[in-house]
Amino acid sequence: GRIGYGYTYANFGAQIKWTAPSTGPVNFSISMEDPGKIVGQSTYSASSTSVTASQLDSPRWAGSISTSNNMGGADVGLTAEWMTQNADFTGAQRASNAQASNGNNDGDVTAFGLAGTVSVATGGLSVLWSGYTGEALGTFFALDRDSLDGVGNERDNDGWYVQGTYDLGGGTNLGVSYGESSQDETAYDTANRSSHALIEDRTLLSAMVWHNINDNLRLVAEYGHVEDEWFDSVSRESDAVSVGGFFFW
Repeated sequence: GRIGYGYTYANFGAQIKWTAPSTGPVNFSISMEDPGKIVGQSTYSASSTSVTASQLDSPRWAGSISTSNNMGGADVGLTAEWMTQNADFTGAQRASNAQASNGNNDGDVTAFGLAGTVSVATGGLSVLWSGYTGEALGTFFALDRDSLDGVGNERDNDGWYVQGTYDLGGGTNLGVSYGESSQDETAYDTANRSSHALIEDRTLLSAMVWHNINDNLRLVAEYGHVEDEWFDSVSRESDAVSVGGFFFW
């Protein structure tokens, strides 16, 4: 998968969701969800300590609107989504943040995100683009680990990926995708870059082929090339090849 390389892992929790009655090609929903702690770290080393907004007095809110139509023989889908949540710091963490240089003086943080998806399918070809932007979203796990800097400020996050698949017939399909996740430094991050540089961009190029032996067995081969870059100009690359299968019943 590409968690952290085009989207973040969803922060799942209990929710109450209302979906508007369908009156045509447009669908709308809104949900009130169990909130989660919004987390950052003081540094990125073995001695790091968490910087957490853990007092949760209000729910997380989220919503989506989507539509799908056939245009010129192609199936086209559009989706827009949003999310927002507030969390407060405890008294000790609040005081520590306020006393620090470039620290959070508000005593609370707000995470919010916007996302959109466009999909087009015609014949055996399917293409999808999806992207997101927001604050305090994190780069791997939503609202977790690196959503905040070391003194409680929200970081800006964004990412996107594009994916294409083609059905060759006979149960064989090809797929390729490319995407990235990135974040911006806060003033605190920039001032402390020499001691703990923040990761700036993560990119993943992935190609795969799969073949359905029958309705119960699928064989898959995949190649992935990853590039990570930090704000201090350090970079890392890696390649991976995987082969496996799925059983369906």
